Amino acid sequence: ACSESGMGIAVLWRHSRFDLGNTVEVDLGDATNSRWLAQKQGALNKDQQSRFFSKGHPGLLIVLGIKSGSKLRKEQHALLVGAAYIVANPISLLPMRLDIQAVQTLMLMDSMERVLEHESRYYASLSVVVAGDFNVPPYYPQMSFDLLSKHIAQEGDFDQMATTVMQGVASGKFQTFVDPNSEQQTIASPVYELITKGVLGQDSIGFLVAAIKSAGYHPSRILEGPLYQMLTTKWLKYQMISAYAHVLGMEPMTNALETLDFVFFLPAQRRPDHSRAARLAVTGVLAAPPPQSRQKLVAGLGSDHIPLVVDVGLCTPISKSGEVESQRREDNTTSPVVNITHSPPSCDSASQERILEMLTSLERRLETLDSKVSRPGMLVELKWALAASTLGSVLFAASTMLLGVTSALVRQAMTGFLLASLLYQGFLVSKI
Repeated sequence: ACSESGMGIAVLWRHSRFDLGNTVEVDLGDATNSRWLAQKQGALNKDQQSRFFSKGHPGLLIVLGIKSGSKLRKEQHALLVGAAYIVANPISLLPMRLDIQAVQTLMLMDSMERVLEHESRYYASLSVVVAGDFNVPPYYPQMSFDLLSKHIAQEGDFDQMATTVMQGVASGKFQTFVDPNSEQQTIASPVYELITKGVLGQDSIGFLVAAIKSAGYHPSRILEGPLYQMLTTKWLKYQMISAYAHVLGMEPMTNALETLDFVFFLPAQRRPDHSRAARLAVTGVLAAPPPQSRQKLVAGLGSDHIPLVVDVGLCTPISKSGEVESQRREDNTTSPVVNITHSPPSCDSASQERILEMLTSLERRLETLDSKVSRPGMLVELKWALAASTLGSVLFAASTMLLGVTSALVRQAMTGFLLASLLYQGFLVSKI
């Protein structure tokens, strides 16, 4: 996919591992690509049209089915792989296009939701990996908001303000990289917040208002109608996880002294009639090199952006021959799925099958426990059995220590009491 300015994105895959499914090219600057806005495009005013939908920016979503022994597509597990290029700010510390970036991100999420809803009906499960140049950091320094506010108050020349900021960055007075663990005051990036939390906070809304006003637009004209409804909607079902933050605990610098590029993933969305989804986990990331100037990066890498590399393990359930993968309970509903996202999976077929069998057994035992845990009498009996076995153990130990003092009859009685309490305890546990 390619933008009007010539910026392109691509997704490459191995034909030996994946079958190509549906492909969706998304123009993030075209309102008709959004289900949310397509029917209400006539409700957009001229300012909104010129601000958000005058230039194209590419997004790409493709579905890759994982090759398996099954010839049925509905038994395949799949990956939805996305790539995006979001519009950039002329100067990162002056994010005057922050609202455009937020709307383009929502256009991408809207398209992703549409593809997931459609394609998840045809695959056993569908996991998501989205990467791209989002041209925003995960956090902004408080100074960015202050600079926008100063520009609004003074109504000064942007070029003069930009020159001051660039000189401050060059001298080290202004820091473009924000460490969230430092004491520096920060503001959440609206784009990063939308992707990872699925909703914009009040601070982010205020930040968008400042960006709109500093760009010379009136916020009430920009944030009205369907666009405002879209920006304030909750996308909680599609909260994605940053692969690098997941592994390293924070986002690395990806562009000189800034963080602008990300790889996100979303655990599997499974069909209701399938009990087990593919297990998606990040098994490793390529560590970023030490911070370097833009000139050194271009000279060494040919680009001012550092390549991000993420190893993702996707282990698919293996059903035994003649056995249907979907396990159903007596009430004809599917068993719950445990998504493993924090431990690197083992993709050896034998060990994978044992792990899945253990998980299935655990799910069944948990279901049985859930159905019986409401019986308080059982829990009371189990507590008394545990107390009795503990007391029996203490008495048995005491009788052993006092071997020459206590009689054989007393020791036999204590032993019998201990064995009886343990047998009763085992009986209660077996009922659970």
